[in-house]
Amino acid sequence: MRMRVSRWMAGTMLAGLGITAGMMAGCGGPGARAQQQLGEAQLAAAAGHYSRAEQLVDPVIRAHGGRKELAAAYYVRSQCRIRAGQRDAARQDLDMALRLKPDADLRAQIEAQLGNLAFDEDAYPTASLMYARAVGRLPHLPPTDRIMLQYGVALQRSGQFDAARRVYAELIHDFRGSPHAGTAAVKQSWGENYFAIQCGAFSRPSSAQELVGALRARGLNAEISTEVRGSSRLSVVRVGRFPTYADAARLLARVRGVASDAFIVP
Repeated sequence: MRMRVSRWMAGTMLAGLGITAGMMAGCGGPGARAQQQLGEAQLAAAAGHYSRAEQLVDPVIRAHGGRKELAAAYYVRSQCRIRAGQRDAARQDLDMALRLKPDADLRAQIEAQLGNLAFDEDAYPTASLMYARAVGRLPHLPPTDRIMLQYGVALQRSGQFDAARRVYAELIHDFRGSPHAGTAAVKQSWGENYFAIQCGAFSRPSSAQELVGALRARGLNAEISTEVRGSSRLSVVRVGRFPTYADAARLLARVRGVASDAFIVP
């Protein structure tokens, strides 16, 4: 089972957040103590100690939760809640952090995390919108490569194939050597503006023909295309030309009844 993107990112972005005195300025008498607690919460969460982080940040939010400077506190708590599986509560914290009008860098991290939450729920148009707002402000360091890959996938699965190819090209250029750039190159190579279900790739054409026969016997529209991969010439079996990812996903289980390793492309 794949790890949720939002949960994965919760453990990777906090270390670079950087709680500063400016974030807590104006909180009045307890400002220094609130700043210290928030900084400790950030470090605890970045180290994976999410329960401790939430214990530290909760009193800060209760005491000063309506102030603009507390956007960072809501962001830190949202990451703790994501790790605890409290996705709705985490989204509420992220939405509150945005309402407090954080600085541009923190805003980008908040929007990226909102994009991840939407991506995990297959809400691809919402995910692509959040990613679009975030990526220009994120540092050119991991996990931004992973976020850009998810952005491209969200665009593709929203039917925005040309926009997805542009994002993949940027990822490949900016993160040479990243495994996520390698995945982007494979997805970018898909030259069609539709989805299909790939059922197998065979060096022997007779094996491909046999699988096509089995699929068609189940009423599935299977076809063979010939592709050159490296030094190999393969017969690739695919089912369907679906205008949306959701259409392909609805048929996937039925196709897997014949070809258990079938998957959606791109």
